[in-house]
Amino acid sequence: MSEYDCVRRGRLVLKGELPKKRKQKKEKKDKPKKRRIDEDALKHGSWWKATTFSDIRGSVAIEYGRNSYITALDNGLFTLGAPHNDNDGPSPEEIFTAFPINGTHVAFKSGYGNGCFVSVDPEDDAVVALRKAADEAEVVSIPTCAVRELNTEKEVPSEEIGNLEQVEIH
Repeated sequence: MSEYDCVRRGRLVLKGELPKKRKQKKEKKDKPKKRRIDEDALKHGSWWKATTFSDIRGSVAIEYGRNSYITALDNGLFTLGAPHNDNDGPSPEEIFTAFPINGTHVAFKSGYGNGCFVSVDPEDDAVVALRKAADEAEVVSIPTCAVRELNTEKEVPSEEIGNLEQVEIH
């Protein structure tokens, strides 16, 4: 038994092996984030301008001029409302609900209590809200003249273009 008492207890240490140090846990300090102030949102009572198509959903207002919005009337017709002061958002009758149909189409629903979708009357080109269900007349297309960027991520060298035999020759 005395021979077993002389044995060092512990893990096997090989030649050249360095002992691993335990990593210390550090407290992560929250860095103060700089908030970007949206001047447009301040001018319109926390309503901000939609810049992408994905922003057009939920409660929206259609602005013409400076702080003038399309207003829904009780009879289902629309007119341009009176200009608002700075820091004032749109009135409840000027708020619409936008429903994205697909990648390029949006339907607007009046939030003023008649439960109808906004469309253009083909007879006199007036903006009206008469139908309870969205149809092709209630779909708005938003065209743009912005230059499209082509996706050129994968630029293949000219040596690799062609069939397998031509690629192996190069």
